[in-house]
Amino acid sequence: MDADRRGVLRASAAVAALLGGCASQASRRDDRTRSDRPTRTATPTPAERAAGEATAADADAADRAASDTATETETPTPTATATPRPNRPLATRTSAVVSEVRWFAREYPDAMERYREALDRGQETALELADQAEVTLAEAEAFDEDLSAVADDVADAVAPHFGIHNEIDDRLAAYGARVKRFARRGDEDRVEEELRLAAEYADGVGSDVFVDESLSRDPINNRLVRRLRNGSFQPARPLLYQIEYLTSGFRAYAFVTRHPRSPAPYDLDRPPLTDGERDAVLRAFDPLRVDRDRRDETLIAITPGRATREEPFGTTDPSVGRDRTVYVQRYESRGAARRAAAVALGRVGIDEFADDPTTVGDSQWDRIYYRVGGDTFYAYLTRAGPHLLVTGGSEVAWEERTGWGETHRRTWLAGDGG
Repeated sequence: MDADRRGVLRASAAVAALLGGCASQASRRDDRTRSDRPTRTATPTPAERAAGEATAADADAADRAASDTATETETPTPTATATPRPNRPLATRTSAVVSEVRWFAREYPDAMERYREALDRGQETALELADQAEVTLAEAEAFDEDLSAVADDVADAVAPHFGIHNEIDDRLAAYGARVKRFARRGDEDRVEEELRLAAEYADGVGSDVFVDESLSRDPINNRLVRRLRNGSFQPARPLLYQIEYLTSGFRAYAFVTRHPRSPAPYDLDRPPLTDGERDAVLRAFDPLRVDRDRRDETLIAITPGRATREEPFGTTDPSVGRDRTVYVQRYESRGAARRAAAVALGRVGIDEFADDPTTVGDSQWDRIYYRVGGDTFYAYLTRAGPHLLVTGGSEVAWEERTGWGETHRRTWLAGDGG
């Protein structure tokens, strides 16, 4: 059997592994240097290229035709079958991450409006009663019920994305109980005092200052940060995420916003994911973008920090590296993602040792290469449920990288995720 034929057959294992849907054991390996194993970089013949594209024709006949014209993709897609490697835990974690990003991008503004409206209503009711000469027990009981409704509306607006609703519920319930107690005793001074305290509290937690500090969406510091992380927070080695929900253009930082030993918040001198950085990443991943049946796209750039006494994150200007940026495409179903993977793989080459995937924690990734604008890029691609994920885009070949994946292993890509 000649060398080209062996390369095609080996590459076919990765395709079936990425597209399959049944669990099985697969060999695991460290994704660091493999200088003893060469990679296949042969340029396909026109016939091979046509055969590779035909594999996914039923999924995406003309999808991204313009992109294909501008992108040099020089390797075929093999069509044989091999042991599938599903990433079910990664699929679950990625769904949790993307759904939270989507909430901030699409629903957060309306949620904050409903949150403020509920607290404004509670404040106004408290002040109206406080201005009365006398508050009857029936009015005090009605006020307590009103505060309970305010707390319910607050929870409907922000839960489970933020946990502040529990504290607000407890505080409003305490004010309502005290107003009833002193109204029952006829202690008008204490009734007025508690009413004004309730109004002051509602005004405080509904203020712009409080929302910007405790319920912010840039930077985000809610359960999304926990979902992005693998393991506990490390103050000396914090991770910062720069996120763009490409479907709407929403951008934000996500990180633990205060160092445990410092009362001052992190201070960053630059916005998250500038236009130039975003465009550079998307150019590098362009052959892997498949539009058909896609529901949304998300970029997550990961920056590891080193805390110092002066700078809790180690820098006020966090960089965006393509090799540490994750591009996530979410499709309408697992089947749609499987078809999108076939289209993407029809545009790239696959490491000839594809039956030995790169392992990042509990997830497995295939090593791919392709040409963009005259340069050869090397990256890692995997499918997880309805998602297609790619990361590690670089002109440096996989086997020539030192320590690649150390940062990725501290994220949801490898495990945990809250």
